[in-house]
Formats: sequence, structure tokens, C-alpha cells
Amino acid sequence: MKNKKYNSVQVYTEYNENSLNSKVREFESDKTFNDVLNDVRSYEVDLVSKDEDWKDYLKDNEEFFDVCLVKENVGVVGYGEDSIILVVSEDSEWFGKLDQDVISEEDYEKFVTYIEDLMYEL
Repeated sequence: MKNKKYNSVQVYTEYNENSLNSKVREFESDKTFNDVLNDVRSYEVDLVSKDEDWKDYLKDNEEFFDVCLVKENVGVVGYGEDSIILVVSEDSEWFGKLDQDVISEEDYEKFVTYIEDLMYEL
């Protein structure tokens, strides 16, 4: 399988804010999209498990770190109670547009609407 490019970014969803919470991480993989989502989930769980503040939370709430939804080349991975990780394939219209430092106001408004629609499906 040919390598594809992906972006992942954390999105804060508490109180319907739907704001970008981190820098975009770009990577490539030759795996299927579902495998990429599972890899991102594992990466995030490993990262969180090293943080003393999250260790106890993770023991009791690992279900919050699951692959929740795949739609239109975008995957949603749970990240605690109030955030999600979006994994965006290069085949998505959102690929390359979600950097919090460069996203246009128009794209940001479209993005918030898009996230609201995704959250409704969860």
C-alpha cells in the first residue's frame, strides 16, 4: 500500500467551544485508515500514561480513549472527557487546514460547524 499523509490535532469540545488545542502533527503511513487511528490512539494513551496527573484518570477511564467515528476521511479518537483527536487523511478537504496559527477565520467557522456535526453523531 502506498504511503498517505495524515494530520492529527487535539480539539477541545467542552461547553461547545470546539477549539483547536494543539499544533498539527503531520505523519505518513502505509497502513489502512483504521490501523492509523488505532496507532494514534495507542500513541496518545502511551503519552498520557507517562503524565503523573493523568495516570489515575487513565486507569478508571480508558474508554474515553477509543476510536469513536470515521467519516469522510476524518477519524475521531476520544481524548478524555472534554477533547478529541482528529485524524485527517490527505484525501479530506480538512487536510492541511487545521493549524491553529494559520487557519483562516472563514475556515475556522466552517470547522466549528463540522465538529458540531461530528459531535452530534457520537
